[in-house]
Amino acid sequence: MDIFSLGCVLTELFTEGHPPFDFSQLLSYRSGEYNPSKILEKIEDVQLREFIGHMLRRDPSERLSAEEYLESQRDRVFPQYLYTFLYDYVKEFATLALTPDEKVARLRQDIHAILYSLVSSKHSRAADPSVGCEGDHEERGNPGSDGLLIVVALLTSCLRTLKQLSAKLQALELMKELTLHLSCDIILDRLLPYMLYLVNDKYPRVRAAAVETLTACLTLVKTVPRSDANVFPEYILPNLMHVTQDNAVIVRMALAENIAVLAETALRFLEMTTQHEVGSPDGANSEVNAQAQHHHHQGSFESELQALHEMIQQAVSTLLSDSNNIVKQMLLEKGITQLCVFFGKQKANDILLSHMITFLNDKEDRHLRGSFFDSIVGVSAYVGWQCSPILKPLLQQGLADTEEFVISKTLRAMTELAQMGLFRKQMLYELTAETISLLYHPNKWIRQYTVGFVCAVTASLSLADIQCKLKPMLQPYLKHPVIEVDKEVVVLSSVHEPLPRIMFDYLIKLPNLPNLLESLRDRQVLRSIVRAGHPPSYSEMDHTLKSVYRRLQSDGMTESMEDKILAMKEHLLKIQKYKRSASESGKADTKLRSGEINLEKLYVPVKCRSTDLLTLKMGDEPLPTHFQNRVSKRRGPAVESPQVTMNEDWQRMFGTVEARSSSPQKQLQLQQQHSPAGDTELHVSGAESADSAVPSSNTSPKQPHKSFCGIAVDSAHSLSCHAELQLLLKKKRYEFAREQTIREASDDPSKEEKALPSKWRPRGTLVAHMHEHRGAIHRLEVIPNTSLFATCSADGSVKIWDWGRMEKKTIANRSRQTYARMDGQVTCMCVCQGMQSLAIASDAGTIQVFRIETASTKTTVVRSRSLDPHEDGCVVDLHHFDTGIQSVLAYATVYGSIVGWDLRSPSTAWNLENNPRNGVITSFCVDPQHSWLVCGTSDGKLVCWDMRFQLPINTITHPSGSRVRQVHVDPQYQSGVWAAVQGNNEVSLWDMETEARLRTLWASSYPPLTECQATPHSIFSMYLSPVECGPFMLTGGSDMNIRFWDMNNPLSSYVVAGAAIDTHTRVVSYRSSLIDGTRVIQEVRNNYSKKTSGAEEPRRYPEQPAAGHNDCISDLGVIQTSQTFVVSASKNGVVKVWK
Repeated sequence: MDIFSLGCVLTELFTEGHPPFDFSQLLSYRSGEYNPSKILEKIEDVQLREFIGHMLRRDPSERLSAEEYLESQRDRVFPQYLYTFLYDYVKEFATLALTPDEKVARLRQDIHAILYSLVSSKHSRAADPSVGCEGDHEERGNPGSDGLLIVVALLTSCLRTLKQLSAKLQALELMKELTLHLSCDIILDRLLPYMLYLVNDKYPRVRAAAVETLTACLTLVKTVPRSDANVFPEYILPNLMHVTQDNAVIVRMALAENIAVLAETALRFLEMTTQHEVGSPDGANSEVNAQAQHHHHQGSFESELQALHEMIQQAVSTLLSDSNNIVKQMLLEKGITQLCVFFGKQKANDILLSHMITFLNDKEDRHLRGSFFDSIVGVSAYVGWQCSPILKPLLQQGLADTEEFVISKTLRAMTELAQMGLFRKQMLYELTAETISLLYHPNKWIRQYTVGFVCAVTASLSLADIQCKLKPMLQPYLKHPVIEVDKEVVVLSSVHEPLPRIMFDYLIKLPNLPNLLESLRDRQVLRSIVRAGHPPSYSEMDHTLKSVYRRLQSDGMTESMEDKILAMKEHLLKIQKYKRSASESGKADTKLRSGEINLEKLYVPVKCRSTDLLTLKMGDEPLPTHFQNRVSKRRGPAVESPQVTMNEDWQRMFGTVEARSSSPQKQLQLQQQHSPAGDTELHVSGAESADSAVPSSNTSPKQPHKSFCGIAVDSAHSLSCHAELQLLLKKKRYEFAREQTIREASDDPSKEEKALPSKWRPRGTLVAHMHEHRGAIHRLEVIPNTSLFATCSADGSVKIWDWGRMEKKTIANRSRQTYARMDGQVTCMCVCQGMQSLAIASDAGTIQVFRIETASTKTTVVRSRSLDPHEDGCVVDLHHFDTGIQSVLAYATVYGSIVGWDLRSPSTAWNLENNPRNGVITSFCVDPQHSWLVCGTSDGKLVCWDMRFQLPINTITHPSGSRVRQVHVDPQYQSGVWAAVQGNNEVSLWDMETEARLRTLWASSYPPLTECQATPHSIFSMYLSPVECGPFMLTGGSDMNIRFWDMNNPLSSYVVAGAAIDTHTRVVSYRSSLIDGTRVIQEVRNNYSKKTSGAEEPRRYPEQPAAGHNDCISDLGVIQTSQTFVVSASKNGVVKVWK
């Protein structure tokens, strides 16, 4: 292209498309008959007009070269930055092979250098954010602002071809930075379309960022050209309406955050356009025409404003009804007051307030409720005092919210509304009466905001109202009278101490809170009518209330605390009510969100098909052998027929026996061998789960193949569906077999002990005395459903006794078997592995499991484990439980470890570490359902562990801190644990859930439940009766007495066998009493009757030895053969059998 042609092109560019010549004019110009000066006069810039005119000279010799023109027009037509920066910078984009994403990344990296080079700081809006488009004329005088148009063109040329998410976000950031230095018409004409284009992008982050960038850029527009007067109602808002229903929450959040600013900007655009039209000079109009034009513009403004309101109202209503609460919360927090100004009082009340009220119905989202009370002040202030009747129930609901921070936000909103004078006097009195009790609330924020509300109410009332109305309500909560009720610091320092947090939380969770409050009210009435100096005589509380009151007393409750609780009575009841309703609604929502579908309630009828889960094979993996045996015995040979296990529809789907003879996996492999490579792609995650089988994109089988189900399949999709069904059935069969194994393991009849006779009571008659052990017997174990029992001793031996053979008197009373292969003393023992083995542990750190051979006297060790006494500590207690999946031997050590050893594998199943601060573990027991475990310690603590999560969930400390000797799970009370502690022959039943002591057996001369006095005697062993027979307990201990405790009839309790060293016959009785909410069965010594001595009466026969024990009774058990007998063992190595 030569210089003349370039001049023609430039002329057409700067004259809005008018060429300087047509063909005839060009011929005339060549002959000197035509001059293009009329066309050039349309170019406003004089220097540019002269420059283009020089390029169009007819004589080529008069024209300059391109290089000469650049040099001559420097700082005239061509700005200085073209030579120093812009030309070389843009040239790099033309010469280098860069993708659009790379170009945008390069621009984002260099944007600060570009602005520094092209825009002078004194003209930059970035230097002064308050400068808007009013400075457009000055900016046009700044050459750098015009130079940015080239950068804008370079940026926008890449936008539609961007691919990466990061590049699109960088492009939006560039547009936001460039608009700070561009004129308003450039923003509206050149950038706005691309922002709206990115609002429809496939990436949610880009769409959200586009909405934010659009809002930020439009706020910079301060003058609107006439051509863009209706840009909001006709272009911007219609392209944003679909965002209110965008699939991505983040995009709807972005619109909710910016909708108020957009509405404000749209209104400003409308006002600027109207003012420009009204203020346009027109001298030809008369005064009458001017008034008519004013009315015309006024009517046009109202109609356009109405249309704008309708569009914004539609968007706001959709956002306020959004399914996600975070969108509603964002709208409340980011511009609800601006929307009130935009809509006006009437629509703010009808549209905004009516929607906001529904937010309080959401019991799950506390943040949404808190945002409501944050924003209600601004809305109410704009609507006015007319909304105060609506606000009262809303504020009352906020005061009874289940979340304390919502209550504090409610109080703060009430304070601000009272300061604005939006409450009438009567409403102030009612809200104050309802709020004043919160001065006793344990939350510090709530107390401070309550004081702030009281002070705000004081400022709104007259002096007479304060003295007659407000002070009488406030005075009971103050330590001393206050004069300056309007000073928050003074009132707050004078308020009584609040309720303790632990007491407040306990009261809210209490099921029988109304009954407790009624009882406390009766006690308060008695205190008010009693004479000064006389203690009130309270009536006895109910059993359950007594334990609750005792718990509150342990938390520090006094009579003054009772008055504070009664002052907060209404608040406590409301909180409990709302918590209960919130939990019920939460359960309902959880059920709805659980993904379960009730087929019976579907409107479309669903045809149900069934299959039998009791099949001998799950896919190609056989069931466990023992489970197959049970299934075959239960179902017989019919289970082998597949036609029996499936109905007709499923038989057609799965085919015949031959079609299903091979596994689905093998037939899938066969199918894929005959299919083209990559035709079918089956995704299966894990051995026990079947995920969706998704066919690949290139699935296009040319011919149908025979699927593993035995039917013709036209595509790999049907094959995948059948594979999913097979895998689902396999999974369900495996789960059923696993659950059945666990169920039958827990319901195994061989593990259940024979029920004792319902009216059986031991008479205390000694029938056998055996003394084979040379050391103290530590543990006695009766093997259920057999006539065997075992004892372990400090002499390192374990002896097995067959009481059935001894009872027949065919042989002498001797042990049947002796196992003495342990190092050290055998300290504990338990029955395990289906009652066929014994697990024993010694103080040398050895744990062994040996099998009890019924047909032989030999013993076989099946499992063994050695512990380091110095590192692990010796074992103090053993227990075994079989879950069906695991056979766990749990043992506790002196160093605080409770270890679960799976006897079916060499590894450790679990390990619990007790806190050393709780003391040394002395005993532990396991819940029959294997859900929790309780261990007793030397410091008198009962620590409860959750076996599912292996975490400590509760700790109970004995009031006296006495050592726990033994613990047993109560067979009847679900969360009850019996604990025998050191001193006073005390055994107590503790509720591990409520930490309450429910029952105590007390065989001591000291007053029951005393903590400062104790006899040296303790209970070492307990036997609890099974659930089937009446509840009773056998105990034995250091006083060498065996006692029978009858729980239903305490007066029927008695001493089964006394100590051998007793020289007097002990006459005792038993009584039951309720002490501090605990039912106590106490042994009372009446008198002694002296035994007949040999000196007083001549002996005719040799004196019989004493029947009782001569040493501490270490363990007890009950064994059944032809009769029911009690077996006892003592520290001197003696075993006695009683009936």
